[in-house]
Amino acid sequence: MNNRNIIKKSIILVVAGVLLVAIMVFLQLNYSRKNIGKPVLDADVASLKNTIVTPVLDMEIPKGKNVIWCLTFQLAWNELKKDVGGDVELKPMPELAKLLNKGKGSEKDIDSASYVALAGRNINAKIKRELAAKFHGQATPELADDPYVIAYAYLMKNLPFKHKFARFTDKLKFNGKPVQCFGFNEDDPGESQCEYQVAILDFVNSDDFIICLVPEGKEDIIILAKTAPGKTLKKTFATIERRIKRKHPESLMETKEFYIPVMDFKLNKNFQSFHDAIISNSSTLENVQLGCCRQIIRFKINESGAKLGSESALVENFLPSGKQNLIFDKPYLLMLKRRNADYPYFAMWVANPELMIPAE
Repeated sequence: MNNRNIIKKSIILVVAGVLLVAIMVFLQLNYSRKNIGKPVLDADVASLKNTIVTPVLDMEIPKGKNVIWCLTFQLAWNELKKDVGGDVELKPMPELAKLLNKGKGSEKDIDSASYVALAGRNINAKIKRELAAKFHGQATPELADDPYVIAYAYLMKNLPFKHKFARFTDKLKFNGKPVQCFGFNEDDPGESQCEYQVAILDFVNSDDFIICLVPEGKEDIIILAKTAPGKTLKKTFATIERRIKRKHPESLMETKEFYIPVMDFKLNKNFQSFHDAIISNSSTLENVQLGCCRQIIRFKINESGAKLGSESALVENFLPSGKQNLIFDKPYLLMLKRRNADYPYFAMWVANPELMIPAE
């Protein structure tokens, strides 16, 4: 065989190898971003008695209430601030608008491949192009088609565990109510594999501890803190961060039981306080009257991992240690966070079982 034929075959092999790698990356990307599926609970927040969705981390935590925050509304508001060139001024000025202008949480807290955020007039076509480019047909937007959208954000995250935990229907009662859970115990044959996906970040006692779940990729972490809440989500998060920084993570080698509630919900929130407010300081959106300002949060956490999808839109009103039991059976904070980010991109104070899946 002459040298020319050898070179040709070598080139063909290299090209084939590159194509194979590209196909594998594409398939993995599509797999990691596949749709979350139909939720167990699909509800308008207004119909729920014990759950609050907030656009700001500074929301107070009422006793006995679930409080949920996701970054998308802040991302959309931040894009509106860029259009204005500073704080957004509304007439009248809702308290939430003031908090959003000072809001914590930004694009620095989420990787660029996981979100889209835009503001301005006639942005529908651009929204669809960016969603298609980033999520390759896996995004399922519900708010992007409104022709009067003036600020928009979409976020999608999939955090699978390398090894599935066990699923249980008879191991956990949250505030006395039987709920489905995942985790492991000493009798679980898969315990040895799963325990390496969990680290104890701080432990005081069985009613005061912080743990971390590490999904594949290891760029994102899931923090759960069974502890007394602060006054707000932000203060609770800050206290937990301080506790974590003082400690070194410990393994779960001496854990007897480890159970976390399963949740699988889609919530729709309409922020009424913005309705009919007029933007007064934008060169392109001045005197625009706000209409529907919505946020959709799709969240799922179970033995396979955590999945988060969220969408927000502001629309113009065109009208006229030792052997321990780590059991999350009482209120706790759940956060999804990039390892080096200042703030989480999802935070939930879990105070009651309204959003959990009942035990069968």
